[in-house]
Amino acid sequence: MEVFRQRARATIDAVPAIRREVRSFLRRRGVSDESTLHAIALALTEAVANVVRHAYPGGSGDVEVTAERRASHVEIQVRDAGVGIQEASAAPGAGYGLQIIRSEASDCAVHTGGRGTTVDLRFDL
Repeated sequence: MEVFRQRARATIDAVPAIRREVRSFLRRRGVSDESTLHAIALALTEAVANVVRHAYPGGSGDVEVTAERRASHVEIQVRDAGVGIQEASAAPGAGYGLQIIRSEASDCAVHTGGRGTTVDLRFDL
């Protein structure tokens, strides 16, 4: 199985670029349901935007995204090597990002500790 992998600087420009590339990859892998693609795009936007906004206060770093189409679902992982969720954010948002992600994905697991956060997403097809 082919896996989409992309590493990019965690900048605001990375958000639409990664979303576009993942969507294109999934379309090529036969995911054509627009409501599913929309849910994936929204959750991915929020996850990558959270990295951009919170992971590297006062500095810069990367965001890594993998995506894989399975027979019955899509798996997406968004990772950073930033400060982790337990750190107070220098740029707090409204706090809805993870709520939106969890409402769009079939399953969502957030792992944080040491340095970095990983968000594992599953979208049933």
